[in-house]
Amino acid sequence: MNKKILLVGATAALILAGCQNIEEQLGAKMAEGLINSATGGEVKVNFDDLKNGNINVTAKDGGTLSLSGDGTSGGVKVIDSSGKTMMEASGDEKGFTMKDETGKTVVTGNENSMTVSGSDGKTTYKSDTGNTRPVDAPADLPSLDGANNFTYLALDSMVSLIFKVDNSDLKTICNKETALLMAAGWKASSSGFSMEIEDSIITNYEMGQNMVSLSCNTYEGNVTVALQKTKKSN
Repeated sequence: MNKKILLVGATAALILAGCQNIEEQLGAKMAEGLINSATGGEVKVNFDDLKNGNINVTAKDGGTLSLSGDGTSGGVKVIDSSGKTMMEASGDEKGFTMKDETGKTVVTGNENSMTVSGSDGKTTYKSDTGNTRPVDAPADLPSLDGANNFTYLALDSMVSLIFKVDNSDLKTICNKETALLMAAGWKASSSGFSMEIEDSIITNYEMGQNMVSLSCNTYEGNVTVALQKTKKSN
């Protein structure tokens, strides 16, 4: 079974489980476009029968999934073209879980966070949002005092930490964040894209086999700081 079709199937299953109201928040057509864009156009998602609790996913390689649920808090099954149950999902206002075909829990989360585990049990994707620094954010991605609106994402070896500082000057905040990065051991990098314009500053740093991109942007007097840590390319 195509890996991407399972990932999209998982997302669709959570929609049916009542964790997201796709029609109210995005609209079916926009959601389909976003999913296709994220997967490089390798899958097609059909939301035409969403009101009846059905979603169909088709991949270029011919793989298909059909999903059905009650659209509220009931369980949802992800079924492939042979009739085999590939995933089961359930969710309510407190959170959601998803199990693979062996009955192993592979996805857990709630409205603020989500964790995806691989077949070896290790976390392959994690997200967390809120007004306090996420506990899983690594120490070498420091955040400023007074920061809020945190978003933390981890996908394999890539880690991102985003936060906002209210009523602040762009250069002042970016300089303070740069000082924190330097104190954490990062050094300015000569490679990578850098830019400084009126409302945005982008710089890059490196440490060992890792690189981090710092992006500072201002809007209506508030500054958003984004840190993205990746492995150096060979």
